[in-house]
Parts: sequence; C-alpha cells; structure tokens
Amino acid sequence: IGTDVTLEIGPGVVVKMNRFAYQQHLGVVGRLQRTATAATIRVAGSLVRVYSAHLSTMVGATAAGRRAQLGAILADAGPHERVVSGGDMNSHGVGRLCRERGYLWPTEHGPRTTRFGRWDHIFFTGLTSPPDGSTGTVLDGRGASDHRAALGSRGK
Repeated sequence: IGTDVTLEIGPGVVVKMNRFAYQQHLGVVGRLQRTATAATIRVAGSLVRVYSAHLSTMVGATAAGRRAQLGAILADAGPHERVVSGGDMNSHGVGRLCRERGYLWPTEHGPRTTRFGRWDHIFFTGLTSPPDGSTGTVLDGRGASDHRAALGSRGK
C-alpha cells in the first residue's frame, strides 16, 4: 500500500496510480483494512485526480468511521485542483461531507443502488457540473455485483 505505479496506455496517455490505506485500524468483522485506489490522469490537457473507494460497511464501522475514511480521501485530494471520487460508500449520508468541502454530488438522488438505499456515489470538484440527465443508475448489472452502479458523464 502506498506504492506508485505509472502506466503508459497509449501515445500521450500516461496514468500515475497509487493505493493507500485510509482506515488506520482493522475492521470489527473480518479484520479488513479499507483502501482507495487513486490515479492522476490527463484529460484535455488538464490533470484530474480520480479515486475509487469502498468504505466500510455498517458492521465494520460506524457512520463517523465512514466519514473519517472519506475524510482521509478528501485530505489526499486536497492539493489537486480537479478531483473525481466515486464508489461504494456504504451510506448515503457521507456525501454531505463532500458537499461541505465544496464538492458537487450529482448522484445524490436517484434509484437505490442496493436493497438498503442509494449507497454508490460520485463526487467531484474543479470540473463543470454535468448537465441534467448525465448521471444515473445502471438498473440491470446482469449479476456483476450486489450493487447497481452509479454512473456519470460530463456531457458533450
């Protein structure tokens, strides 16, 4: 954890990635340590920091614990002007933390992504707001996950 990887995907496309632990203690059940994968990518000449996260479940952490996990991701994102963070937040309420820190939350409303509620989200800052209708929920994931994916597009 904390190892940096640089991938050259094609002509002029370089992605720098790292993975870091954002939970300083092991989970209550299964002793799991949560991590986030982060990448800095170049989009139309601008650097964008992108995070994929899976916060602890209600069994593994309290609501305050999940906010702390997301807070660690936001702290890592602090130096970056443009940021997109998304994934399984195992909560709807953690999104308020992102909004308090100036992030847009285009996936706040919509169909449930799990049988318990809308727990999968995308947050971003430093980018233009997506037009209405450019975010949604994949309603049929064909059994690929126990969640329905939240999706977003920056539009045209």
